[in-house]
Amino acid sequence: MEYLTAWKNPTQDYYNNKIWDTLLKKIHLPIDRKINYCEAMCGSADAINIFEKYCFTDISYSAFDYSPKMVAIAKEKHPKYRIYEQDITTFYEPNTYDIIVVMLGLHHVNKHTKKVLSNIYNSLKPGGFFFSLETTYGNSFFAKIRDLIYKHSVAFDYETEKDFSVHELNMLAAECNLTLERQIYPGLLSYVLLILPVILANKTFCKRLLLKSIEFGGTMFRKYIDIESSLWGTSVARFFSFTTFACYRKH
Repeated sequence: MEYLTAWKNPTQDYYNNKIWDTLLKKIHLPIDRKINYCEAMCGSADAINIFEKYCFTDISYSAFDYSPKMVAIAKEKHPKYRIYEQDITTFYEPNTYDIIVVMLGLHHVNKHTKKVLSNIYNSLKPGGFFFSLETTYGNSFFAKIRDLIYKHSVAFDYETEKDFSVHELNMLAAECNLTLERQIYPGLLSYVLLILPVILANKTFCKRLLLKSIEFGGTMFRKYIDIESSLWGTSVARFFSFTTFACYRKH
């Protein structure tokens, strides 16, 4: 709950919508028919709001998470959808889904990433899309910064947390026959400022001060996000970004 509180605010919602808007600009989703959509490692299952926004005529939505607490939260928020407990390392529903989404999840199962990606590939229908937001690095210095954060912040479990290089993530997807359609790198200053309250989970005063600052500067911060988003698809952003948002496809 501490994590959800720190990571959930109107500016964060604006950022989430912006990264989806930016990524989806050049991707042609099938909006004229029923979509079978699965959100894996769903947390509180917020990605469904994005796809409802894009006016699909009909969505068959399901979601799962390993944590019973997160499943309970997601069910309370989205009572009309199928949400259940499931370990992503054993998830396997052949040729079932048009879209599968994993938001900031693969690094938690880094010892099983190839198996998970292979299961996702098999669970997609031919032509299906896999959307993945992941912690990444584009240079070794930033990789060391992330490692220090994982090691010293109580918000993270150092034994299970990992970030991928952008190249490593794409190679793992390619080895599982997932073709990269589009990729952006939105982990710049706006992402850093939004995730700081999570990193400062054990420093209550600093966390509250930062959250208040984000709330107070909401309009200006959102305008900055708009400006920054023009860089997200560039090689400069790839080098400096702490995250990668990608769309892969099963052909």
